[in-house]
Amino acid sequence: MGADPKTRSFTLPSQIADVPGTEGWQSMYPYYTRFQPQDDQRFWFYNAMHFPEPMPAFDALTAEVPYEGLGAFTTRIFAFPTTMGIEHRIVNGRIYITANPVTDPAEIQRRLAIFQERAGYYYENWDQLFREWKVRLENLIHELEAIKVPKLPEFDEAEVVMKAKGLGQNHYVRENFHRVIELFSKMWHHHFEMLMLGYGAYMVFFDFCKKAFPETPDQTVARMVAGIEVLMFRPDDELKRLAKLAIEFGVDDLFAADCHAKKVMDDLGARGEAGRRWLAELDKSREPWFNMSTGDGFYHHHLSWNDDLSVPFAALPRYVEQLRRGESLERPTERLKKERGRIIAEYRELLPSEDERQAFDQMLGLSHLVFPFVENHKFYCEHWFTSLFFKKVREFGALLVAQGVLAEAGDVFHLQYVEIESALADVSLAWAGGGKPLLDPKNVTLIGFGIGCIVALGVACVMTRDTVGQSVKETRRLVDALSWAAVLPQMLGMLGLVFSDAGVGKAVAHVTTAYVNLDYRFVAVAVYCIGMALFTMVMGNGFAAFPVMTGGVGVPILVGVFHGNPATMVAIGMFSGYCGTLMTPMAANFNMVPAALLELPDKNAVIKVQIPTALSLLVVNIFLLNWLMFM
Repeated sequence: MGADPKTRSFTLPSQIADVPGTEGWQSMYPYYTRFQPQDDQRFWFYNAMHFPEPMPAFDALTAEVPYEGLGAFTTRIFAFPTTMGIEHRIVNGRIYITANPVTDPAEIQRRLAIFQERAGYYYENWDQLFREWKVRLENLIHELEAIKVPKLPEFDEAEVVMKAKGLGQNHYVRENFHRVIELFSKMWHHHFEMLMLGYGAYMVFFDFCKKAFPETPDQTVARMVAGIEVLMFRPDDELKRLAKLAIEFGVDDLFAADCHAKKVMDDLGARGEAGRRWLAELDKSREPWFNMSTGDGFYHHHLSWNDDLSVPFAALPRYVEQLRRGESLERPTERLKKERGRIIAEYRELLPSEDERQAFDQMLGLSHLVFPFVENHKFYCEHWFTSLFFKKVREFGALLVAQGVLAEAGDVFHLQYVEIESALADVSLAWAGGGKPLLDPKNVTLIGFGIGCIVALGVACVMTRDTVGQSVKETRRLVDALSWAAVLPQMLGMLGLVFSDAGVGKAVAHVTTAYVNLDYRFVAVAVYCIGMALFTMVMGNGFAAFPVMTGGVGVPILVGVFHGNPATMVAIGMFSGYCGTLMTPMAANFNMVPAALLELPDKNAVIKVQIPTALSLLVVNIFLLNWLMFM
């Protein structure tokens, strides 16, 4: 939310408008994520640290479930004295949050008594609880890995009968998807089980240091506490290990700059025993250390190293080259430990009294106790578990693809998780009944049109006080009058798709970028509008020209480069195509048929009259698109 320069205040939630071209975005997210009227009275801020991009529909779960876990521990389990949980809202795909503070002194004291008893138990038994926590998380991860996505074959396996299992494969579709979501929720509860206590201990020490040493940078306080052997360094350490082995095994020549993971692995497979040994070492590193997200674990498209090996293989050539030059890849852990000790000793000596030094020691000791969890939980939760979680959901997407519901497995992330449940229920019913899924998400637009036509028919009958039968008769009369021309737009639209699939759009993009300077926005807009008119003149219809020009110039240049509004581009682009319709004999039903019916001596007479209007409108369209598309 930006600030309003007129009122010198932040924009209220109710004042935020939809981003042009994204109208109706609310349907992507659950109803309880929308701002309510009373939310104007609260302070909200954009959580750009965790959610820097607009949220795909499914990924909104990575905000919902964590905030459930966080709130459970701060509000209900440990009863933090001065704060409860966090509420979140979504607007234009962005996550906004606010905290629920506790301000009543009596309530703070009541919660404090509960907090001291419960938090004290965790602090007193921290090391043991942390060891048990790691076992629980690893068991949770292995449980997630073991979940199988049913294949739904034509006939179920014979052992269902021979072992009297009593359950069909479609039962496991529902059960296993629910289990994936439940394990995700359980992981986030474990995530916050000790984290807020860890942060709390550090913040007490941090506050003490800032009061005792006001000029001390925040980073210096962090260096007194931060660990040296941190789990998040381990994936990079594995890459360094693999670089050393590449040189040791004599296969380092394959790791050149800009090398491709698949080609390197294929070449290693052809290198005999040395190549096979290196690949075996790679497999050892991949589990679990390559379950490292390229983001922060909150977006499905931030793939892990295991899912996109180009990421680790991009770093390997640099490490190989450093080793060839005789450079050390080891982190200077001993030097860092000595440096940390020196900083701690110097600041401790600055404290004026022994009581303050003892307090400093106690708070620092507690911070050192809890910080291994604070630093290491992230690999277990946001990286290892979450990478496998998204991979498992993608497998359910592949099931929906196999059943003809989705075009690609990744499309599953454009659905809310409850919508995925509905799609899986549809598939389960179809498999059980021997039919096909009823609602194909690829055809929701056609289904919407069909429902709209039925509603419109009902409204028309009410308004005209006529019958449905009369509507059928009028429809028949109009179709007879139009004859074959009734399906001409659909046929020409298909012609445009044929041209697009044949690569005409790519050819247009190549020609325009090679011979026309599209670095200037107005030039790109003019090329798009004029191209729509010219291709319409060639093909005879704007529907046919649209896929070619939009795929060649509109989407990659106007939207992809200049970030224009696609809805405006589509509307004015089609209007520009219609300008071409007015100037071509290929649009026979518009231009040639009227000349023939009127028995005009010049068969192009209609076109000649329309050309000035068409050219004038085309110029206006260029300026309109250049203005409206980028407002």
